[in-house]
Amino acid sequence: MKHFKLISILCVALGVSAANAAETTINGEFFGNFTYDLDNGEAGGNDVTTGYGFNLDRARVSATHAFNDTWSVTLKVDAADTTSGNSFDAAFVTGKNWLADGHTMMFGLQANAYRRMWDANNARWIHADLTSGSVSDLNTYFGIANSAHVNDYNGLNYNIALNDMWQVEFSLNNGGNESQTRDSMGYGLTVMGKFNDQVSLLVGYDNATDYNSTANDDADSDTSGLTALRASLFYTSDMVDAGFEYAMWDYNENDGVAAAVDGVSAMAVNATWKYAEARGVFAKYAMYDSDYSDNIGTESEMTLGHTWMLEKGVNTGVFYTATSNDNSDNDSSAIVWKWAASF
Repeated sequence: MKHFKLISILCVALGVSAANAAETTINGEFFGNFTYDLDNGEAGGNDVTTGYGFNLDRARVSATHAFNDTWSVTLKVDAADTTSGNSFDAAFVTGKNWLADGHTMMFGLQANAYRRMWDANNARWIHADLTSGSVSDLNTYFGIANSAHVNDYNGLNYNIALNDMWQVEFSLNNGGNESQTRDSMGYGLTVMGKFNDQVSLLVGYDNATDYNSTANDDADSDTSGLTALRASLFYTSDMVDAGFEYAMWDYNENDGVAAAVDGVSAMAVNATWKYAEARGVFAKYAMYDSDYSDNIGTESEMTLGHTWMLEKGVNTGVFYTATSNDNSDNDSSAIVWKWAASF
């Protein structure tokens, strides 16, 4: 409830500012769905249809105030972020062309550089990158350090536009949001560019190490680290949008006796056939592999459906989703009616 109150206050306060000052802009987005489970993924006698329900994936309001052509501040409230102790899921200062032309600095609570650029190239309301969904279990298996790569974090991004087609971004951060801001320290490098008007590439590398919070312990005995490598290739045309994504995570856990490296990898392909104006057929298939002793459970995921653009900024679609797990008794499937709106 507190998130909706904050959204209302933000809209009113900054909406008045937007009406009187052209340098303040407000935008938002809504993702929601209605799901009917065909198979709930439970094993044995619990493996039955569980029914249906509504779900709010995202309700976000973002306000950006530009002080001049160089400096601006952005605040974002996400009502779907029910587990976070923060009121804002993003709050950062941006400086464009501050130190040099084509250079951009972002300082504060913000999205991972790879995820931010990935979202700009994909219909996020239909599908998210491989660091979301089932692989979000990485947070459970790989510890706090993963938050520096998968979730929002406090830190510094520095983006350099090499030319009109390519850009490179460096990041320095200390973990995720909420109480995790002092639990890990990481750095990253993200490269985004276009080979031509139809084909583009996105590559991200991140490395983080947990802080040692155990008193009177050797600094190296309890710290652990995570390395993440992700790459995506995008193709777009008047008829087809398509993409390929690969991700790999290695976790180096030091317990003072021996070091073990556990890895998870995943790859996915997706495509949208735009057979008519404001209509398209979407398909995605993802595969996962893990060296972790307990595995992450998911072997593959599939999404197939149809989308409609009802109005500019308003989209809906009906999809069939299926997930295959290591234990075949735990496979799941559902019919999902998705909605998205943005302004």
